[in-house]
Amino acid sequence: MKIYNYLNISLLLILSLSGCEKAELSMPVSQVEVSKNEYTINESVIFKFTGQAQKVSIFTGDDTHNFELINQGNKGFVINKNTFSYAYKQPGTYKVVIVASNLSEGAQTI
Repeated sequence: MKIYNYLNISLLLILSLSGCEKAELSMPVSQVEVSKNEYTINESVIFKFTGQAQKVSIFTGDDTHNFELINQGNKGFVINKNTFSYAYKQPGTYKVVIVASNLSEGAQTI
């Protein structure tokens, strides 16, 4: 009976250790394209993302979606299926920030 228990424990230990594999964290590769440089009010700006990243967020640069507000809880919009469309309500020049990232096990948002 003791030998049977030792064999079960050994088998479980071997299986648990063989399943642990650390994935190598890679740097995200990204590129974003916009079809033109100037738009009118309420015209959709389409951002096309190409590259490899696990998470891509976009900060459109207007008052409530400004990257400088990230420490105040602003997380930006998530780019889904490599395309994001946004229409600005006010005229102006906007600084758009796109953040591409890969996550590792135990990653934390600061």
